[in-house]
Amino acid sequence: MSRYFSGLIMMDDTTKLYTFLGAAVLLIAPSIWKTWVNSYKLRAIPTVGTPGYIGALQFFSRAPALLQEGYEKYRGSIFKVSTWSKWLILVSGLQMIEDLRTASDDELSAAKAFRESLQTDYTLGVGLFKNDYHLDVVRSSLTRSLATKLTDVQDEIEIAFNDHIKAKTDGSSSPKI
Repeated sequence: MSRYFSGLIMMDDTTKLYTFLGAAVLLIAPSIWKTWVNSYKLRAIPTVGTPGYIGALQFFSRAPALLQEGYEKYRGSIFKVSTWSKWLILVSGLQMIEDLRTASDDELSAAKAFRESLQTDYTLGVGLFKNDYHLDVVRSSLTRSLATKLTDVQDEIEIAFNDHIKAKTDGSSSPKI
């Protein structure tokens, strides 16, 4: 084992430093390149609101107004708004929505978007998505018994709403939440 490291031990401090820095640059450079390329692509998309954390605060406090502003300014196009951890990219216009709807799972994955937005690797664990046995359970036995349980579930929902969400009435026959 020592014969493999003997050359490293014989190096002077300057050579060790340059070797370490060179290795660090080689390991970090691809990540920096990817970040730069992605930010370059994002710069081409128009921004609604302020970028960064101030924009995230704006989005948190007045999201509907920002989305309406983006829709009116960039109708039939694409725009982005800032959130706490990333950009939220939105499309408007029938053609772009149709393109998204018809995109294949290789291009757009609802499962990957779900995993990213809920951070399921950290909250539920990576193993949940490596072994997807639970999907077969939902597709088979749970789905078959769903019709018989639906009235019970509906009753539970009504009870929970009545217990925890106070309804307001405005004179009409149905309560307003």
